[in-house]
Amino acid sequence: MKLIDRYLLREYLGATAYCLAAFLMLYVVLDMFERLPDFIEAGIPWTRIGLFYAHFIVAFNGPTSFFALILPISMLLGLLYALYGFSRHNELTAMRACGIGLSRLMLPFLLVAGLAALLCLFVQERLAPQANLQVDAMERVLRGGPADEPPLKQHPFYHQPSRRQWQIGLFNPSEPHTLENVRIVTERDDHTRASELVAERAKWLDGTWWFFGATIREFDPEGRPTGPAQTVLRPIERRDISETPEDILLGIRSWELFSALQMWSFIRNHPNLSPEDRARRLVDLHIRLAMPWVCLVVTLLGIPGGVHTHRQGALTGILTAIFFLFIFYTLLQAGNYLGKRLIIPPWLGAWFPNMVFLITSLFMIRRLK
Repeated sequence: MKLIDRYLLREYLGATAYCLAAFLMLYVVLDMFERLPDFIEAGIPWTRIGLFYAHFIVAFNGPTSFFALILPISMLLGLLYALYGFSRHNELTAMRACGIGLSRLMLPFLLVAGLAALLCLFVQERLAPQANLQVDAMERVLRGGPADEPPLKQHPFYHQPSRRQWQIGLFNPSEPHTLENVRIVTERDDHTRASELVAERAKWLDGTWWFFGATIREFDPEGRPTGPAQTVLRPIERRDISETPEDILLGIRSWELFSALQMWSFIRNHPNLSPEDRARRLVDLHIRLAMPWVCLVVTLLGIPGGVHTHRQGALTGILTAIFFLFIFYTLLQAGNYLGKRLIIPPWLGAWFPNMVFLITSLFMIRRLK
């Protein structure tokens, strides 16, 4: 890394870190004002409170996590502040006079933006779903209940691609790999019963369901048993049953808490969704995928604005950035509304703000050159 890159990144990352820390601290403090009496009454230690807010920051809050929402704003403000300092001291002019092009100067900022987008994707796909479970567990404790999710009795689950109807006598979400008193009915294409499996227990071991104390019965196309039920004392391995414990968990989780991969898996496994329901879910899926790349979009947008801040003043540049962010999230809500009502394609409703601001920023950078 060249000396000039280290200098640019030091100024930029320092300002961005201060902005991000300020926003996160404000978010935590405002929530703590509401929850602190409950924490004290429940006797929650401070270490556990700190761990709770570490999950709270990355947990889903609407279509995205708060961390993924506030990171682009912090990056934009940090970029404007850094570029304002460079412009005010004529450092950018001196760098360009030495033969360093604007695109080369902006390369470190764009690399950081790309890494930030990947970080947001990682947070939303890997950390946010588990963080929401931890937040929900703490909220149950504050209400005087157990931290674990309560087990479900007689829980139904239908796997549409395989046409299998599950009836689970006892399902513990904290131990989804073990099911008690399971009844599985497999249907034909005409919705008549093809087979029925009843087991005292089912366990997911090494990627396969094993059934214990199982009774199996087959049915003809008219739905009549083809023979007596077969009781098998030894454990039965059923590789033909493709449903996983995660599929069953998705049936009880709130849609808003799914990762993008889980959303796509749900949509793919439910081809008979109504057009309106499918559009709503596709818009949510594409918003999850589009939001992390706002880091790159706002960086491209902030470059031409930051270069000219020395002429307008830092406050004007910051207010302009806030105005652009307001327009961006307004377009996002409008695209969300239009996509979910099938007025425009669902993917366009989610990606439209990114596309508009990407084209605008590239046009402004072209004029800047």
